Amino acid sequence: MTANPTPSDLLASLRRAIEAQDDDLAEHFVRRLTTADGALVAELVTWLDDPDTDRRWWGVRTLVAVAGLAGDGETALDPLRKRLRDDDASIRCAAALALAELGLVEATDDLVETLSDVNGWVRASAADALALMGEKAVPALATVLATGPQGARSRAAHALSKIRTLETAEVFYRYLQDENQLVQAYAYDTLDQMGFLRTILVV
Repeated sequence: MTANPTPSDLLASLRRAIEAQDDDLAEHFVRRLTTADGALVAELVTWLDDPDTDRRWWGVRTLVAVAGLAGDGETALDPLRKRLRDDDASIRCAAALALAELGLVEATDDLVETLSDVNGWVRASAADALALMGEKAVPALATVLATGPQGARSRAAHALSKIRTLETAEVFYRYLQDENQLVQAYAYDTLDQMGFLRTILVV
């Protein structure tokens, strides 16, 4: 490789590292991608439909870095949404976190649906992604707490416990006596750590 490789050169090297199943080397080339443009984003989007699982996973990983550099997260939105339904659980996890890292709040409802994924790691990744979305995800998470299945409610409460805003506190007040013990625990612990339970006791 040349001393100053272009993004296309680095992508070609990344391809070879993936084919060699050398994850450390692949990550090295991803980190060397410090400039990007729309063409590179478009190229990586095609990787997300590749039949090879490793290529799809690295496509998601690299797309996060490249789309962020190019300021082109919107191009990645629909392809990453599609990967939330990938056959491979590791790719569904990666896609959930990628959507959050790119700040694509338009995918909030998709991530909420993923809270009910059959795979526990994917459900956890969706909850973490929603937490990273911050306050913009609170209304959707509140809806899950109000009407969702119990497993999804627990994950939604977990996500809300990480956001910790006044709006989150207002939601959690309603669940201090919830029948779901995990939801109740998240509500109690979060309000306690935010200092709101002491306020209730004093009043």
